[in-house]
Amino acid sequence: MTYTNLALAEEESKLEAALEESRNLLIEAPTGSGKSLFIPYFLSKHCKGRVVVLQPRRIAALALAQFSAKLHSEPCGKTVGYQFRQESCKSADTRILFQTYGNFLQELLHGKLDADWVVFDEYHERKADMDLLFAYFKARRSPIESGMTATRVAVMSAALNRDELEAVLGVKCLSLGHPLYPVQIINQVPATGTSLVSGVGLDAEVVRALKTLYRNGIWQTTLVFLPGKAEIARCHSAAAEALGNNCAEFLELYGGQDRETQDRIFEVTERPRVIFTTNIAETSITVPNVTGVVDSGIERVSLYDDSEKVNVLRTMPISMQNAIQRSGRSGRTQNGCAIRLWSEESEKRMPRGIVPEVLQIEPSELILQKAALESESVLQLPTPIPEAREQVATKLLEGFGMLQDGAITPLGLKAIRTPVSSIPLALLLASAQSKAELPDLLLAALAWIHSGTEFLQKSKVAYDVMTLAADTLSKAANVPREVSFTLRQLKEYRDGIAKDDVSTSWRATTRHLDGCPI
Repeated sequence: MTYTNLALAEEESKLEAALEESRNLLIEAPTGSGKSLFIPYFLSKHCKGRVVVLQPRRIAALALAQFSAKLHSEPCGKTVGYQFRQESCKSADTRILFQTYGNFLQELLHGKLDADWVVFDEYHERKADMDLLFAYFKARRSPIESGMTATRVAVMSAALNRDELEAVLGVKCLSLGHPLYPVQIINQVPATGTSLVSGVGLDAEVVRALKTLYRNGIWQTTLVFLPGKAEIARCHSAAAEALGNNCAEFLELYGGQDRETQDRIFEVTERPRVIFTTNIAETSITVPNVTGVVDSGIERVSLYDDSEKVNVLRTMPISMQNAIQRSGRSGRTQNGCAIRLWSEESEKRMPRGIVPEVLQIEPSELILQKAALESESVLQLPTPIPEAREQVATKLLEGFGMLQDGAITPLGLKAIRTPVSSIPLALLLASAQSKAELPDLLLAALAWIHSGTEFLQKSKVAYDVMTLAADTLSKAANVPREVSFTLRQLKEYRDGIAKDDVSTSWRATTRHLDGCPI
């Protein structure tokens, strides 16, 4: 297979005409059309520098880079590479680099920008880092007048808010491609007493949908979209018991899995498969031979509770944009079928578009990142931070000495460049005057606080963080990969501290942390 085999290859003349008309591109193309692969390849042919392709998730960045490298008949790290928080595979010769939005933002905050083109893929998801980067490059879109680097932007997805983005970017949205194969949509009305959001009857509805696909011969690879790992485990067990392990190979796909397990899912096989997954498989990745989709219609979302001042996980209905993305996972190589576990009547009440993340989070980190990028011009986020929440967060940052009159301070700039996202933890690190003030035990504790949340939530016993830290250093306990990686980053950060680098010691700043949630 080559790039010319991708569906969008036949649209190359339209892309060339669009490049001549405007600096930036706004592209809408259906799922399965190959936009995440072909557009970066096309842009790399029309520029001398690097094309950076931003993805919402590591698994998508990795899978796309590996597939794109195969189309070049090369291993990753040559013409095509990837880079995200825990791994990098690139070289000076890399022309197309797949990165996560978060990793690219961190590089930008450290003053690094090496790209002729930045491709915003799956922008419909509207994560906070997406919006911040979009605001940054929007402010830089007149390089000749401002003297800035002439980085160009391509924004694309299967479903975009076209009118809004056309007005902001000043370009006409280019509609490309067409669905490769038809996908039949079936609404499966839940049985009486079922409550999918609370999980009551979810496994029974999934088994019912799988039996429908099986009886109708739609039985190659089926993706079952569920809100989290607990639901995945429960539905996996129920399906294996109801259908039998000889009926199909049952697999699970979610964030944080080991590479071997994830790679297995992307292998081509003739055996029927059922893959229970979160929304990690909703965009950008292509699982081979998907003919069926079972969509629970729910997802798990982290929301900030203003009254309790904590983030809470809630199971909520998805939007129709999500549903379109999920059903589009089938119908790529042959006719597909998507069974939605909700009625047509309830579908009328579903939100049309995804709620921007900026409306759901505690915005301290975002405000500080935004201030760090505003040295050249004021940035206007596509969706403003809620005013009351912004005022509280700004007051907190000013009290910590990270902001002054809306501008970032040297302490704030150093904090935003630490390896942690929590503002209190970043303050603790940024305020250290010497390496001695960040001993291994403290760093191990910070690594657990920052990256061990999932492990601690799953545990059935209570842990003392300092005991965990001591066991980590003595290697007396198995340490989650995220915690180990964060600890390594923290040690590297400490090793780079100059003795008199910051004016305020961390002992003096700990008074600010009293009563502040970490």
